Amino acid sequence: MSEALLLFLTNAVFFSLGDSVWGWMMGMVTGVLGLTPETFSGGAWGYVSGTLYPVTLSVGVLFLNITFLVGFFRQASNIKQNFTWEILIELAIKALLANVLMQGGLGIMQGLFRAAAGLADAAGGVKDFSAAVGDIDAGTTLFGCLFGIIYFMVCLVCGGMIFLSVYGRFLQLYVLTACAPLALPFLAGGQGVERTAASFIRAFLGKCFEVVVIVIFLGVGTRLCRGIDWGDMDGVAGWFDGAGKCMQNMVTMVLMAASVKGADSFMRRVFGL
Repeated sequence: MSEALLLFLTNAVFFSLGDSVWGWMMGMVTGVLGLTPETFSGGAWGYVSGTLYPVTLSVGVLFLNITFLVGFFRQASNIKQNFTWEILIELAIKALLANVLMQGGLGIMQGLFRAAAGLADAAGGVKDFSAAVGDIDAGTTLFGCLFGIIYFMVCLVCGGMIFLSVYGRFLQLYVLTACAPLALPFLAGGQGVERTAASFIRAFLGKCFEVVVIVIFLGVGTRLCRGIDWGDMDGVAGWFDGAGKCMQNMVTMVLMAASVKGADSFMRRVFGL
């Protein structure tokens, strides 16, 4: 009881609480990185594939007919370009492709989900994200007294950012899956109109394979920070090595959170998605 009271009075309790929060959130994150939307939540996937997708598919069929007619009349009314059989065949091929993607969309997307999960597992990563600092020395105690609350907030905010980024990806994948039949019919609309379908495909591929970039960022970032030589102090100054290790933990957390948060924009810039 007296030790717990002493920890609370010195703010060291926030240091221990921050470690616990960070470890719990990272455990929740690493446990789902290799999952597909089907295995992540069977109930959510059943609702999307069994209820939402058939509804949007029926609407998408209507969109397909409309966009095909729009593309046909746009080309027919273009006085600068003659309406040839080649243009008509191109529109028909795009309409057929859009129909195939809509009808087999669930199977195609499930295959992409499994491919992304397999790549994430193959990329590996660090499974231990604990922020332990080893023996509690004078520096650790002093750090807890002075910056315990700040350390706790860093653990909470950084862990929360990573948690929300990873779990929010699944939510976005469910929505993208349900909306696929509404976007793909625009592929049959010809030049200009088909950009809607292309934009959807890029967004879906980027969000689907974002998990691979997240795993790489987590693995490389953690190894990078752990591999930095922060130096050791000798003599009396060596009593305060724990404070330096606490700062190293904070740097690692901030770097990992910033990397995971920016994984989506990184994918878009590098791969033009």
